[in-house]
Amino acid sequence: MLRAINSVGSGLSALGIDLPRLNVQAAKAAAMKKTGLSNFGDYLCEEGLQRVVDSYNSEANLSTLGRITVKGMIEGNLATLLNVEETLRKKPEITEADVSKPIFILGLPRTGSTILQELLALDPNHRFVLTWESSRPFPPVSESSIKTDPRIAE
Repeated sequence: MLRAINSVGSGLSALGIDLPRLNVQAAKAAAMKKTGLSNFGDYLCEEGLQRVVDSYNSEANLSTLGRITVKGMIEGNLATLLNVEETLRKKPEITEADVSKPIFILGLPRTGSTILQELLALDPNHRFVLTWESSRPFPPVSESSIKTDPRIAE
């Protein structure tokens, strides 16, 4: 199936048709349609996003599946940004929350950083971001639904 998608895409590309075409304005419109929101706030660097999209279009030599993946990634990140801005608008006190002694776990692959995170996450005194939660952070998870949230299955 993946080969078929990429084969069709390669044929179209040979004709000068790259589908899907990556476009900043279309990605922003898709994110706004998905969320029903329109305020990207001050965090969106339009020039930087345009450079990334131009690079994907002209330098990355993406397969059709790669283009589909990148398109979804850009739209998803823009939707998350819209949701962050909306959450901060509704709850500006979030920026004043005291986060004392945060723990950041960084490591190269195969160095034990994942198991370290898993071990620390067993401590009830710590709250770690769950994998599904980092992929789909909105709406914010509540303690009562942290084990039953429908995004877990996704």
